Amino acid sequence: MQPAELKRVPLTGGASETILSVSRLEWWECARIPEGPCLLAERSNDRKQAIVTEFDPEKGRGAEVTRIAFDPKVESWVAALSPEGKRLAVIRSPGSPLEILSLKGKQLNQIIVPEWSNSGPIKWSTDGRGLFVPSVAHGEASLLHVNLQGEIHVLRRNRRRYRTSPELLDDGTVLTVVDSCRPKLTLRIRPDQVSCALPGCQISVHLVH
Repeated sequence: MQPAELKRVPLTGGASETILSVSRLEWWECARIPEGPCLLAERSNDRKQAIVTEFDPEKGRGAEVTRIAFDPKVESWVAALSPEGKRLAVIRSPGSPLEILSLKGKQLNQIIVPEWSNSGPIKWSTDGRGLFVPSVAHGEASLLHVNLQGEIHVLRRNRRRYRTSPELLDDGTVLTVVDSCRPKLTLRIRPDQVSCALPGCQISVHLVH
């Protein structure tokens, strides 16, 4: 496998700059608050662990933070860094529970969710009290909001199994939903507006912002 490069692109324009090279990059993310960490995960040579390391967008690679154990046969997993940068949400394989870990790897919580089967990224809500989780099971795709008490609300359901990925705008008030069937289509969900543009699509009234 060729090493991947993580690059920084100036907002004012100009050439990108390489921050660091990574042998087996599988995930990276920065906390929403400016003083929070940026983390990346690399798969170990024996594929039994994801090695999570801190990095600085200016200075490059930092210290190892933790390691997440895997079945070496697992190809698909997902992680998300909490807004304040102190917790990791992890689903270790399709069908596995959602785990909330400290940055030292201690399990803080475990939540049984409808099957995540390589169905897209998971995202924390901006208040850090829940996550948006895409799910594909029983012939349909859903976008779920899961709070830390294990309560699950279906935000969007698509009976055609088209995957739905969540993205939060910077102010956290708008959840943008991107459908795999129409990559250029986005559905904006606000507390005062519910819309559904696809046949067979339903959005519930459980809106989280």
